[in-house]
Amino acid sequence: MDNKLAIVVIAFNRLKSLERLLKSLNKLKIDSNEKITLYISIDRATKDDKENQKVVEYAKKFEWTLGEKIINYRDKNMGLKKHILECGKLTEIYQNIIVLEDDIIVSPLMYEYAKQVIRFYKNEDRIAGFGLYSFQRNPANNLPFYPLNNGTDIYFMQYACSWGQIWTRDRWEEFYNWYLENKNKDFSSDPRIPTNVKKWGEKSWLKYHVIYTILKDKYFVYPQIGFTSNFTEKGTHNKQNSIAYQCNVCTNNYDRIEFRFLKLEEANNKYDAFFENAQINKILKDEKIIVDFYGEKNNNGLVGGKGHLLTTKVLNYEVIDNYSLQMYPYELNIINNIKGNDIFIYNLEKKSKNKPKSQNEYLLQYLYRLDLLSKKDMLYIMKYFFCNIKGRVVRKIKRIIYGK
Repeated sequence: MDNKLAIVVIAFNRLKSLERLLKSLNKLKIDSNEKITLYISIDRATKDDKENQKVVEYAKKFEWTLGEKIINYRDKNMGLKKHILECGKLTEIYQNIIVLEDDIIVSPLMYEYAKQVIRFYKNEDRIAGFGLYSFQRNPANNLPFYPLNNGTDIYFMQYACSWGQIWTRDRWEEFYNWYLENKNKDFSSDPRIPTNVKKWGEKSWLKYHVIYTILKDKYFVYPQIGFTSNFTEKGTHNKQNSIAYQCNVCTNNYDRIEFRFLKLEEANNKYDAFFENAQINKILKDEKIIVDFYGEKNNNGLVGGKGHLLTTKVLNYEVIDNYSLQMYPYELNIINNIKGNDIFIYNLEKKSKNKPKSQNEYLLQYLYRLDLLSKKDMLYIMKYFFCNIKGRVVRKIKRIIYGK
């Protein structure tokens, strides 16, 4: 049996999440002659768990209207990492798979987009996989992220995706073989890997896929507007519900639409693992530039004493050029030569005393568009963050005292 593209749902202990996902999958727009295999993989609880039994019962009675439904209720508890890796092996059966954890919701056009993006990048060796989610935050610092739009429907990122992804047989095999060879290695001293990724721990499959993508100099293809969104609901690796990683989802109701793609080498919206535009060097025609808009590379030890540095941080080096923060995303200020005193290009080989300014306040206003908020709104936000921090402190104290 060799289906061109199957859907794999990974579920455990979250009934409402699975219900929402499966109902959204039944709304997929597909050709009238197409049949899609839906493979629901459910991890087993470590003990008799009534909530997880409800998940199994719902999966069994759910009516999948678009093709064959297969349920695999695992024999023993695997944990998320092993569960994901086992599901990756389904590429041996189905050739290409769409992998969805249960707290995802999908766009009606997800399947059509998946077919087209696989076909376009079939022979691109530097593509490690395909994301269906569209990042609107940088996970390293939770700051807003705005990918550059170049007239196509995609951008590229040196960062793997866990909130809806497509794995092809050849790409998955290459990653999995690398994982088997490198799973016991210590990558903690490698400055190319963002600090937040290093902290994920050994139970994270995504950690290894991100590291693989970085070290092999490969990219994921991401859509400008998401075909999945993430509810980040309480579960094995989430302590509480959050809406922080919801993204704009394509709701186009056309049965067919042709998506616009671009080859990797032609794109000016390629981002590295730090969510920094890797094409700024070409835009400015300066190969010496290290792009560190968010400042995470400097924190990670990637910025040395040579070359040029583009950042929003006030540092004591000679300023050789500077731009304003007015347009979104920030690259447009550089592309359109909008001069100002917010983005700096430093010569790292020449020291110079630069006066600090109230830049952090303006940067915050720029990133979150805070100047549009009233004083009342600002007070409400401050109260929200205080309560959030207080809640985290209380939970940490409880874990220390009670060990959970």
